[in-house]
Amino acid sequence: MRPGQLAVGSVDRVDRVETLTHRRALERGYWFARGLLDAPPLTALCAQVLGICARRGWLEGRRGFANDSPEFLQLQLEVHSLPAFDALRRDARLRTALEELLGGAVRDRQGDVCRLLFPAAPEFTTPPHRDQTYMKRADAVWTAWIPLGDCPRRQGSLAVLPRSNQLGLGNAVPRGARWRRFDFAAGDVLFVHSLTLHRALVNRSAEIRVSVDYRYSSMAAMNTLAQ
Repeated sequence: MRPGQLAVGSVDRVDRVETLTHRRALERGYWFARGLLDAPPLTALCAQVLGICARRGWLEGRRGFANDSPEFLQLQLEVHSLPAFDALRRDARLRTALEELLGGAVRDRQGDVCRLLFPAAPEFTTPPHRDQTYMKRADAVWTAWIPLGDCPRRQGSLAVLPRSNQLGLGNAVPRGARWRRFDFAAGDVLFVHSLTLHRALVNRSAEIRVSVDYRYSSMAAMNTLAQ
């Protein structure tokens, strides 16, 4: 493998691995990296997140909660204070991938979130959207979407619409859209450009899906905008 390239999952078959260049990732608007991270720290962080939920009584008879609910906001406060959450954000392999995508040094803490998707709760499943619609940023932002454990499609993994980052703003899904869906193993990461349409799948399993979004922007672009 040459410098500047990473092994990532194919857009057509997630069980085959191919090498994609930075330019190809920018064209498609996403980058699926198989086995980029070590699994044990992810499952350990998952246990801590679920421990918070258990102490708060959020696991008994719940179908989930909205992103603007008091429970969701409290979850963010507690998860963001965990050393393991910060350590994952600063993982060297994760940052190297982001440096490839953003063309240099990156700035983190650009809107990190921990999410829960409960089983049989379609009303809380994230609909198709572009992050740019809500961030309204002048610079590019890439999100690293990381499930904290194995996450097959039936558990509500993420789907992306390839090359939708080239279609402009708005959350309308083009007619005939062909979504790319992925079965994640612990350690797989999906990088999504802020202009790429993406959505969650309904959690049809019996397990809660626990995932984190880490967002990064270019340090150089941020410094230019600040001048």
